[in-house]
Amino acid sequence: MVSQMTARGNYQDCALFGNVVAVAPWEVWAYVKTGNIILLSTNGVKSMRDGLTFAVESKGYRQDSGLSADVVRVMDDIRASEGETTTFSDFRSIISQEFRSHPIAVIKLLLLKTARSWYGTDRQRLEGPTLLIQFMYLVLVAWGAWSAWKRGGLHRKFVIGALLMTLYSWGMTFLALSILRYMVPVGCCLF
Repeated sequence: MVSQMTARGNYQDCALFGNVVAVAPWEVWAYVKTGNIILLSTNGVKSMRDGLTFAVESKGYRQDSGLSADVVRVMDDIRASEGETTTFSDFRSIISQEFRSHPIAVIKLLLLKTARSWYGTDRQRLEGPTLLIQFMYLVLVAWGAWSAWKRGGLHRKFVIGALLMTLYSWGMTFLALSILRYMVPVGCCLF
């Protein structure tokens, strides 16, 4: 039992150390250049809003998404309530209001955000080919995970750990702008 707890602690330490190693060079460079410690993201509410309005906020570089009119209407409604969304909890009331008015469109938007995490780009370009490539990768990952699961023991624990990290990253990507680049770190872990 003690050896299992120690092993579990070592895995957690390794995951934490891996994150620090990945971020530290950028943080040091930013501190040397600015004299300030810069958080990885300070956008918070803006990122969440962007994730819910990406098809109606071109930002001057996004391509037309070709989404259905009902989903675009929901995005427009959310964009129109920009002044009312200053905290994360404000989104609950906006989304629930939109769900009461347009339930199918909100469900379609949430499903789209869930899927776009695996192929979406900020510019909304080349998403079709990216989806095809990602699908092939996910098939390989699923096959590898199933093979490891069948072997049991430590292999099964690794699959569980990788899936938990994937669900965490997927959830965080879902909450913000659902694009593939936020899933790249966990994709490495899956392979």
